[in-house]
Amino acid sequence: MKRLFLAGLLWLGGLSAAASESAFDAAVQAGSWQGCVYEEGYTPYPIRLTARGEDFFVSYPELDCIGGHNAGLKPDGFDAMEVIVVNTAQRCATNLPLRYTLRPDGLRIDYFAGARGTYALLHPSLPGTPAPDCDQQHAVS
Repeated sequence: MKRLFLAGLLWLGGLSAAASESAFDAAVQAGSWQGCVYEEGYTPYPIRLTARGEDFFVSYPELDCIGGHNAGLKPDGFDAMEVIVVNTAQRCATNLPLRYTLRPDGLRIDYFAGARGTYALLHPSLPGTPAPDCDQQHAVS
C-alpha cells in the first residue's frame, strides 16, 4: 500500500526531493520504475529499476546488462553506486556514482561517467510492464 501511495503522489506532483539519501530511499519505497537513459552521442535506451530491500536491481534490456544501484557503496556526495554484474556484450560501464532526484514528473538519475552528460528519466511502473519506447523527443534536462 505504501508503494502505491508514494507512486500516486509522484503522479500527482505532490512529492519532490532534492538529490539526497532521502530521495534514493523514497524511490526505493515506491518500488518499480522504468524509463529511458539519455546519453550524449547515443540513441536513448530503456532502463528498469526494481526495489530489492534497501537498494535497486537495475537492467538495461537493449544492452544486455544487469546489476544494482547500491546506497551502501556510494562515494561521498552521491546517492548510490551502479554496479553491473552481467555485461554480456561489454556495453555498460560499471561502478558509476549516481544522484537521484524525485521530481513532480518522476525520477531523474544523473550518472557521473567522465565528461559525457548522461541521465535517466523514469516513472513508477508495475512489474511486467513493457519497456518504454525511448526517443529523443522525450528528453528533458
